[in-house]
Amino acid sequence: MTIEVSHSYRYCPICGASRSSYAPPRPFQCESCNHTSYFGPVAAVGGILTNDLGQVLLITRARDPGRGLLGMPGGFVDPGEPAEEATSTTV
Repeated sequence: MTIEVSHSYRYCPICGASRSSYAPPRPFQCESCNHTSYFGPVAAVGGILTNDLGQVLLITRARDPGRGLLGMPGGFVDPGEPAEEATSTTV
């Protein structure tokens, strides 16, 4: 029997509040103190894209951490998603 690591978080590791829901399982976010834990290891993809002028494509981050700051395009591979699908998006 395999138990998803997210189900081991019955209580918040920061404030100790009991977890009321297991959906969605990732990431763990405490309803009491808003602490967020991401379960690893995780696979991620990213890229450095340039044009003929040597300019680099950057994005403005829509989420924390770093909301509103510049970053590289990329993201996480979702549980059950093949890495090939996460990396095959055409820009």
